[in-house]
Amino acid sequence: MSYAIRTQSLAKQYDTITALSDFDLEVEQGSIFGLLGPNGAGKTTLIRILTTLMRQSAGLAFVDGLDTRTHGKDIRRLIGVVSQENSLDRYLTARENLELHARLHGMEAKHYRRRIDELLELMGLANRQKDFPARLDRAGRRPGHQPQGRRPLAGPRSPGQGHHGQKRRHLAAHGRLGDRAERPYCRQGATPWRNPNL
Repeated sequence: MSYAIRTQSLAKQYDTITALSDFDLEVEQGSIFGLLGPNGAGKTTLIRILTTLMRQSAGLAFVDGLDTRTHGKDIRRLIGVVSQENSLDRYLTARENLELHARLHGMEAKHYRRRIDELLELMGLANRQKDFPARLDRAGRRPGHQPQGRRPLAGPRSPGQGHHGQKRRHLAAHGRLGDRAERPYCRQGATPWRNPNL
């Protein structure tokens, strides 16, 4: 069996606080999966470990068969993460932010320039690409958060979150948004959830 995510006895300790304790998880390739749970349940800690932003205290974590402790660079090339928080640089224009994110993900200029043009057009921001994030509404700031990896590992609570109605309809018309049941996303929580209808 091939797993997109697999953890074995995963644990994270912060001084006297235990964020994760003996956490086992198996998510099959191609499945839709979300995390649910109360504040402090370890959801963010788990995502940080899986995205190689944090090391576990004990146990094992694998993304697409790659060990998070030894293959961080490969994992970061493979996955895409869309944060709920705004991570755009306020001193860069919309286009410059997209270029920065593309470069951070190792994309070549000849590929990312064309893709940025496509994204700006798709989001209705082609004429605003020289604006700074503060001049864009919340929905207009979302394109900088598009995952650059091949497979989304975590994203907003719902596929259209952060996009106002007109952009949501535009994205749906272009096949960029699907029904919630069709799109992987990470929901606040640490209890594994799988859609029983799939």
